[in-house]
Amino acid sequence: FMKRPYQRSAGYYDAMYAARVDYAGDVHYLLQAFKLHGAKPKKLMDLGAGTASHAILLAKEGIEVDAVDMSADLLEIAQTKIDENKLAKKVRLHKMDMTKKLPEGKFDAAISMFGAWCYLRRDEDASKTLSMLAQRLKVGGLFIFEFWSPLGWNPQQHWEEADLPDGTR
Repeated sequence: FMKRPYQRSAGYYDAMYAARVDYAGDVHYLLQAFKLHGAKPKKLMDLGAGTASHAILLAKEGIEVDAVDMSADLLEIAQTKIDENKLAKKVRLHKMDMTKKLPEGKFDAAISMFGAWCYLRRDEDASKTLSMLAQRLKVGGLFIFEFWSPLGWNPQQHWEEADLPDGTR
């Protein structure tokens, strides 16, 4: 259990992921996915927003974003980036644990990018978050999430090579 997630690494977060995450490409994909499904979101919730890189790019596309993260340290960096981009009216930050609470209001869409959804390690956490999200999304609202597997970090490791608890490989 982490009391201050990313406390020590927050200052390195953007630099660390700059080479791994194509934020502009992700946002392009999201906009295409919204279009494909007939969604034109004006208000969007970003779960596990980190330093708000996706939220900022979506705000530049005219979408209002409520960005949720449980790390005060990452949100502090996010606020600086939002202020530098003069997007304080478009991006609102919420320090919340998405398994316990979500921002109030109704949303046209929600996203959970990068590996944020992977923090929901128990079925109960995912179920509770999805239930809360269902209450926040408008009828026909779209939820897009990205699921990173360990293969994204270490491609030479294969699932079939894992050591199982019963001693088999």
